[in-house]
Amino acid sequence: MLATKRVRARAKNFTIEEEEILENLILAHRDVIRNKQKDPAIWRKKSEAWKQIEADFAIQTGVERSWQALREKYTNNLRLMRKNGTLSDEEAKIDNAPDSGQNLSISGVSSLAAGADNEESSAYFEPEFSRKSLSSDSTEHKIVPSNSSYAVDRPTYSALNANDGSVGVSSEEDAANILQDEKVALIRLQQEFYRCENARAAEKHKLEMEKQKYELEQRKVELGNMRLKNELLEAEILEKQRKVGPSNASS
Repeated sequence: MLATKRVRARAKNFTIEEEEILENLILAHRDVIRNKQKDPAIWRKKSEAWKQIEADFAIQTGVERSWQALREKYTNNLRLMRKNGTLSDEEAKIDNAPDSGQNLSISGVSSLAAGADNEESSAYFEPEFSRKSLSSDSTEHKIVPSNSSYAVDRPTYSALNANDGSVGVSSEEDAANILQDEKVALIRLQQEFYRCENARAAEKHKLEMEKQKYELEQRKVELGNMRLKNELLEAEILEKQRKVGPSNASS
């Protein structure tokens, strides 16, 4: 007897706009997602962060996707870049290091992922955005010598020689940090705006339903009054008929 092959239903592919929104949402929760501690409290926070990303993604795009699908999309984009050999040297080190997060930007692989099918994954990866993701590739190659050795999780820029432009690099890094903080603040304001809009829409719907209910009750009262008036008219008619009956008989 031949075994029946199970076919997994594919969701609709992500658009470029959806990928950008997903990147911004992950960036807003980067402090939780980047945490490498493995205690249950941290994993619970990460799960809550991904569920919040799922809710905000649905509000901002109007498309409902599970948080597992959102995380898998980022993982697939990372895997696609690794497959095509487009990871930078530092990204490759981070990608190959054990228990380290990936600082790959989703928008950086959107052009590669546009023509490829989403890969199915049963493995778990923890996507991560670092502050260095806003820095250009040219800046990264400029500040990292080819023969230097750095820790994967936290590069030590103070180890660079002054002749390599460490002062200029520090200024650029500070500017990148400021820009990223402003971007995160803007994303959070947008999320708060969408939440308020959603709350206002729900409140408006509630008021409309209460108005309809009130109008329905008012209509019921009017129908009840009309029924009572009809009953009174019928009673008056019957009373007049009883009075008219004896007078006709006597005449």
